[in-house]
Amino acid sequence: MYDCLKKENIGMTDNAIVSRIHVLTKIGYKTIYTIIKLGTVTDHSLKRKRPNKKLGRIDIAAKDVIQRTVYNFYKENRVPTLELIPDRLRNFPEYNYTSLETLREILISCGFKYKKLDNRMVIMESRRIVELRREYLSKIKQYRNSNRNIIYLDETWFDTHDVVKYGWVDNTNNCALNTPCSRGKRVIILHAGSKDGFVSNALLLSAKNITKSSADYHADLFEKWFVKQLLPNIPPNSVIVMDNAPYHSRILNKIPNNNTKKDEILKFMQLKNITVPQKIPVKKELIRMIKSRNFKNEYVIDTICSRHGHTLLRLPPYYCIFNPIEMVWGTVKKIAKI
Repeated sequence: MYDCLKKENIGMTDNAIVSRIHVLTKIGYKTIYTIIKLGTVTDHSLKRKRPNKKLGRIDIAAKDVIQRTVYNFYKENRVPTLELIPDRLRNFPEYNYTSLETLREILISCGFKYKKLDNRMVIMESRRIVELRREYLSKIKQYRNSNRNIIYLDETWFDTHDVVKYGWVDNTNNCALNTPCSRGKRVIILHAGSKDGFVSNALLLSAKNITKSSADYHADLFEKWFVKQLLPNIPPNSVIVMDNAPYHSRILNKIPNNNTKKDEILKFMQLKNITVPQKIPVKKELIRMIKSRNFKNEYVIDTICSRHGHTLLRLPPYYCIFNPIEMVWGTVKKIAKI
């Protein structure tokens, strides 16, 4: 602004130009002179954040007490709140503040945030999931060290009318997209890839209304794709990585339980070569005989994979992040919306 006024008013003094800028911008004279001298502009609409002197005086011991107090609440399976925490802190001489606002600021300075609790983390760190995670990581490392070809497969979906939802607008009709109100058809995308890229001829697109489809339809669709489009197009002795979605896990011969009909139990025993006494016992006794053999569920896909000379490796539950194709889907959807 200073440069423009100086060019337009050649005979105008610097003081007169500064006065004119002050009238137009309401910025103080001293600030205007500083900007002219330094050639920089500061946003004066924002107040400078002053350091909290009280927080600066809190020692490490007090912060440590607060951290341990919060963690102990969670160990007791209770939610710590600003109302409950002070009752515990009264037992510690290191903490001598009474204001809840001060406690809130200290919690923030310790790295805590007040937000929706995520119990998923607890599940992911349960003993069973940790064991499955370690087992997966050990196997995938072993396969990589053996130079096995590793194929990752996954499904995603995309709404045909989906568009970018964020952009620069000024709240006028000049900044409106001409897009349909509905989401359109939901397209299911099924594909697989490796370090060399997508598997050739393995792409499957399906626009069938999945909300009206049965679980058997999903399993049939997946198994047909697996046999006819994936297996013929991957190298021999490959490792195929996938998650535990229900349609990936159709059981070949379901192990009977107390709800299984007696004739189905007998069929299973015959299939597994379990000798049944001439005088057929009651159902409860048959179930006990089956349990004593420690059978594990056999899955259709695992059997198909093994029959074709490949190895199937399932991701641990809740760990889709171990599947690199997840990152590809994010990029694909972003491009499709443009």
